[in-house]
Amino acid sequence: MACRCAEDCIRHGFEFLDAPISGGPHKARDGSLTIMCGGPQATFAKVEPVMQCMGTHVRLMGPHGSGTAAKLVNQLLVGVHSTAACEAMLLAEKLGIQDQQALQDVLSTSFGCSEVLKRHMPVITASDFSGSQMPLRNMMKDLDIVQAAAREVDLSLPAASAAQKLHADAVQEGYADWDMAVPYVLLGRSEKDRCGPRLGVSNDQWGF
Repeated sequence: MACRCAEDCIRHGFEFLDAPISGGPHKARDGSLTIMCGGPQATFAKVEPVMQCMGTHVRLMGPHGSGTAAKLVNQLLVGVHSTAACEAMLLAEKLGIQDQQALQDVLSTSFGCSEVLKRHMPVITASDFSGSQMPLRNMMKDLDIVQAAAREVDLSLPAASAAQKLHADAVQEGYADWDMAVPYVLLGRSEKDRCGPRLGVSNDQWGF
C-alpha cells in the first residue's frame, strides 16, 4: 500500500514518505515517539527536523515501504508480547502470587520483561479495561495487516496466528473497545463460562 501511494504521489509531482509511528498516546504527548520512515534520503532530509519535534527516535529505514515494513515487524512483536503478558499475569494469579507490586518489581528488571508487559501489569492488576486509549480493536487490525503481509511473502507466523485468534475471539465477544490487555479476562474463564461476562459487567463481578 505504501509503495502504491508513493507511485501515485510521484506521478502527480509530489514527494512521499511512509512514516508510521510507535510509542502510544503518552509518547505522542511528550514528543518521544519512534518514527520509521521509508523513501528517498533527500525527501527524508527535508522533513526530519519536523519529525524530530514529535519523536526522539526518527530513522530512515530504506526505500518506500520500508517504514511500513518496520512498523509491521513492531506490531507483530506487540501482539505476541501482549498475549504472552496476559498469559503470564494469569499464571501468576493461578499460582497464588498475591503481592502484585513485588511481581511487577521483579519482572521489570528480569529478562522476560517487555514494554508491553510493563504497560499491561498495572492495567490487569487494577482490572481497568474500559475507556482505554489503546483499544483491542487497534491491535486486532494490526495483526490482520501483519498476517496479510506475511501471506504475500509466503511466510507462516505461528505465534502471531495464535495471538490473532485470541484477539479475534475477544472482539467477537464484545471487547473490541476495551483495553488491549482484556484477553487476560478471556483466558481466565473456563470453556463453560465463555458465554459471559460481557460489556456492562463491573470489575468486582468478574472476581479478579
